[in-house]
Amino acid sequence: MADWKELLTFVDRYDVLARLLPACALLSPAVVPWVLLVGDTIPAWGAAAGGVVLLYALSLLVAGLGRRYQATLWTKQGGAPSTRLCRWADDRIERGEKVRLHEAVGTVFRIALHSARKEPHRPAEADKLIATAFGRVRELLRKRDPNGLWFRFLIEYGFARNCLAVVGVAAGLWLASAGCCAGVWLVAGGPLALAGAVAGVSLCSVSVLVRSRWRDAVVTHLGERYAHAAWTAFLSLGPPPGESNPPSAPKPSEAT
Repeated sequence: MADWKELLTFVDRYDVLARLLPACALLSPAVVPWVLLVGDTIPAWGAAAGGVVLLYALSLLVAGLGRRYQATLWTKQGGAPSTRLCRWADDRIERGEKVRLHEAVGTVFRIALHSARKEPHRPAEADKLIATAFGRVRELLRKRDPNGLWFRFLIEYGFARNCLAVVGVAAGLWLASAGCCAGVWLVAGGPLALAGAVAGVSLCSVSVLVRSRWRDAVVTHLGERYAHAAWTAFLSLGPPPGESNPPSAPKPSEAT
């Protein structure tokens, strides 16, 4: 039962922080136009019910766009951060630690990752094995270290990835919000309409700048930080409870 509770806690926290919050940010351009054009003509309970449904639908859209952007970014960079960090040719994980990592994967999961000599000759096969191993690592960490630093970094990465995946959409929404507020201000005046127009133009400009200058760099940095933390957390785990003598790692000849 404890494992199920930990898994449900993991899902709930990630959904709220990495999916619902970006969806709320995507709804924010509509707040001032809604107040100006609709106001209290719709009952509060009706607006709240409609908002919950819209927020849930947007969270699904945000998550889908985030995964699509992630796949595009990883393809452009030559693989997922967890895969790239574990390759022998990548030096961001010290070689001795990488040797221990390969041995631990063999010991715990019985997956023989390719050696430094074999990996360059079969890169696709090597990457597939690393991806399989990292999937198993994630499952193990969710059960045995659900609140570790790796999980906090995962949430930060998911939040940034999903927010930045829709930052172009947000720019368009802020521009539309600015146009709506400017139209109301020209017709009826009012400080709220003027403030909404200025804020919309400003936030649209910021969104465009972020998308063009920093989006890929931020997501890449956070993704690599999360992947490194997950691999490190896996190395820090002891033998599974009740298993004082875990199976031995494959011999070097078996892992080449």
